[in-house]
Amino acid sequence: MDHTFSISGDGIVITPMTAPESELYRQLRNRPEVRERLYSHNEIGKEAQEAWFSRYLSKPGDYMFTVRSDSGTFLGACALYDEKDGCAEFGRIIIDKKAAGRGGVGCIALSLVCKLAKKEMGLHKITLDLYEDNAASYKMCSGAGFITTDRKPSEKEPGRTIIYMEKEL
Repeated sequence: MDHTFSISGDGIVITPMTAPESELYRQLRNRPEVRERLYSHNEIGKEAQEAWFSRYLSKPGDYMFTVRSDSGTFLGACALYDEKDGCAEFGRIIIDKKAAGRGGVGCIALSLVCKLAKKEMGLHKITLDLYEDNAASYKMCSGAGFITTDRKPSEKEPGRTIIYMEKEL
């Protein structure tokens, strides 16, 4: 969704994603070490990303954010989506650890998006889900105040478990 929400803090700046940033996000997302942690392991082509970004801009309730350092370095992206009844799902987060140069950037970004969601969007709850074996994401979400509400076997990947988490804002 085309939006104007932004927030900054702790050396991180969260702004609406632009088309050129969507391409940077695609390149980061296509790294093998990143794809293995995602629900969809497929590589995304440039044309497919452009089509996705175009659809995203017209989809109410979806908010893609770019994560940058306060010096302007592209660090990654994240999203709030499926917004309804004062609740949205958080996800699509990918942080370039090398560009970040420090740990905890994902947790800072998630915490900032939660603040923005409450203050600017009037949301009262954010939910998310992740693979149980994704320890870095679990640490990030727990550090941002999310609590586990359920665990279920993955239908897409037998042998893997999905953790469901939420945070009241």
